Amino acid sequence: MVSPVSGIYAKVRQKFHLSPLFKFPEPALGELGMMLDNLGQVLQDATATIAANSTDSDRLATRIFAAPEEYPPTEYAAYGIIAFRSLPSPADKVRYHQICLAYYNTLPASPPQFPEKQQMVTVWPVTSAKASKKLNEPQPADKACETALSDYNLPLGHKAIRAAKIQGKDVDGIGPYLLAWSPSEEYGTDKAVILVADFSNVDTYELAQRIMVAWVNDIESDPKIWKEEFTIERVRSKIKMLVDRYGAEIESFFRANS
Repeated sequence: MVSPVSGIYAKVRQKFHLSPLFKFPEPALGELGMMLDNLGQVLQDATATIAANSTDSDRLATRIFAAPEEYPPTEYAAYGIIAFRSLPSPADKVRYHQICLAYYNTLPASPPQFPEKQQMVTVWPVTSAKASKKLNEPQPADKACETALSDYNLPLGHKAIRAAKIQGKDVDGIGPYLLAWSPSEEYGTDKAVILVADFSNVDTYELAQRIMVAWVNDIESDPKIWKEEFTIERVRSKIKMLVDRYGAEIESFFRANS
């Protein structure tokens, strides 16, 4: 019989993209009933173990909702941003909601036990600290996305798109865009390499989720992408790998230019 704690550790290992060789401490609980009664503590201990033993290769892809005074989140290893061109209207509210759901359901919330300096965070900008605090608390995805869309910080989204255009990026579609800079301190200049995920032609949850999964598993969780020697050639190589893994369709959503 497989231990329930082993099953939980397997889920934690998958969530945090850890190697199968990563070792957790043996649980101190001896009785199965006690284990089941303390699953929350087991998860908390597992996350704390990850934080205590994490290395440069144990980068975690996460999400945060950030107020104007909380952006850019320079305490994180690197960051990207969800940049909309407009607030939702009756014509595109459903599409926006599906993209938000894919973001919320695919990217885990930034865990306080894991060092921020080892997180690659994707930011959803909002208009106030009150909104960001509310959204960063656990809640159903549908509820969170209602608030995230109604309180979206459009000026900050436009600023990110303008920063991408400085580098001559093709961001003239209806969006939204997922934009990430490396190195992040070169944000807004023509010196950084920028990776663009274009959601302009995304109109289903399934497609939005495919792009988010590729972003989490193959881009944000890859420490090589965010090192100082990151180059446009490496980005293009990564996009080719995405095509090989997910199919040619995915190529139309990811772009990188120098």
